[in-house]
Amino acid sequence: MSNNNKKVLLALIFVLGAAVRCYAQEPPAAAAAAPQAKSHPTPHRTPEQAIDANVRRLARGLKLDQEQQGKLREILVDQYAQLMKLRTESAPGTDRAGVMRAIVDRTRERIREMLSDEQKKQYAPEVPREVTAATRADLEHWLDVRDAQRKEDTEESK
Repeated sequence: MSNNNKKVLLALIFVLGAAVRCYAQEPPAAAAAAPQAKSHPTPHRTPEQAIDANVRRLARGLKLDQEQQGKLREILVDQYAQLMKLRTESAPGTDRAGVMRAIVDRTRERIREMLSDEQKKQYAPEVPREVTAATRADLEHWLDVRDAQRKEDTEESK
């Protein structure tokens, strides 16, 4: 796997991780019985594998039927496409962090719209955000560094 693919995957995992914080909450007994975190690092996954894993996790937690799982996959694929478009087409200095949050928020809305009333009760509540200037600057800095590294890698591969 090339460095550029690894970087895209890292960005996807970062963004999907933020989006998937909306997964169903496990009951306390299930959480206590859940296996402990593995001591070895998670293997790298393709975007499709990450999306499929998110669909499986939400399907289990919310007891989604096959039709809902298909819709969820479409929503997450669309989110990924929007985020990749933002990454490749946004000009430096634009408010990418704000746009990313808007994409994630819209994804959460679309997921809620497809859920039954009972499933909505199990769907995690909105994650409170305290967006400070420092937080926004950190994310913008990270995005700028990633762009510079991607540009370097592109130039090296020529």
